[in-house]
Amino acid sequence: MLAALGCVGFLVKKGHDVIVKSLKSIWCVIYVWFSKFFQ
Repeated sequence: MLAALGCVGFLVKKGHDVIVKSLKSIWCVIYVWFSKFFQ
């Protein structure tokens, strides 16, 4: 959960860049999914 919140915080800072935002969103979803899957 902390990882997800960290990703959201980073997205808020970089929210003006749509490309970066979309890439980070995809990365965060994958990262959170893997973290849940391997717990």
